[in-house]
Amino acid sequence: MKALTYRGPRDVACAEVPSPVLSGDLDAIVEVTLAGICGSDLHIWGGHGFTDDIGFIVGHEAVGIVREVGAGVIGFAPGDRVLATASVGCTTCSECAAGRVSTCTFKAGKSWQSSCYGLGHALAGTQAEYLRVPNADVNLATIPDSVGDEAALVLTDNAPTAWYGCRRARIVPGDSVLVIGLGRSG
Repeated sequence: MKALTYRGPRDVACAEVPSPVLSGDLDAIVEVTLAGICGSDLHIWGGHGFTDDIGFIVGHEAVGIVREVGAGVIGFAPGDRVLATASVGCTTCSECAAGRVSTCTFKAGKSWQSSCYGLGHALAGTQAEYLRVPNADVNLATIPDSVGDEAALVLTDNAPTAWYGCRRARIVPGDSVLVIGLGRSG
């Protein structure tokens, strides 16, 4: 399959890479129909990444169609339109149960070992034709027919990042704020 891979500072290129395969009963394979570029991808492109890895698939914002599911996946089936949440968790640790997927404590020893797609080789990114989603029942969300791919894409990382920033800043309805930033999250 074709994917965008990080090859070094200011060197991201389309390359032919192996297609993902199910690595467990809780995985799903999603055909990516639309992917976004995040500020984190721009940091990686500039050489200020999250790892010293090179050759990995970048990206963590995508929507698509489920093409294959593992035997333990109960909430999704081939043909479902889905969004892949940018933060990926194990679903069972106390951090995930409390909604803090980015601080999942059970990544060590897992085949994916990352809380986000496309930050290194641990979990391949979304800027590809296909994506393997671990723990699909909680790391995917169904897209209703009334919502288009472009609108759903905002929900993968942009809107949650903006919401998280507002929550950390203790902004409440009615507050006056100054927003300095780029894109939808800014």
